[in-house]
Amino acid sequence: MSHEIIEQILLEKRWFDLKQLKEHERQSLINHIEVHRYLLCKDRSEDVPWLDAVESWFLEVWGPISRVAELPRYQEKFGDKTKLELYLSISEHWHYMKNSLPEMTASQAVDHYCRFVGS
Repeated sequence: MSHEIIEQILLEKRWFDLKQLKEHERQSLINHIEVHRYLLCKDRSEDVPWLDAVESWFLEVWGPISRVAELPRYQEKFGDKTKLELYLSISEHWHYMKNSLPEMTASQAVDHYCRFVGS
């Protein structure tokens, strides 16, 4: 059920048409949004509506990572990856790094990924 809700919101907002993505990208993106909503609900100790969760994910997670990743110095290095591929790689790296560096920002995650992981 949540998959359909997420897909509908993303389509209505014209942020993503999940049907245009590869299946693994689609599943990863939905999973990222579901986890984001889970964490919001946990932090707020209340149920967060899907619309609020998707908007929060887009503004607080997707936006910062994709804006930083679009900077010329990163585009030169990762120009062969789509914006979504780069987002998925960086956000997974950021999640991993937060275990040892919990205050790491999106900008720092992109920079760290570029220096230590990126090809």
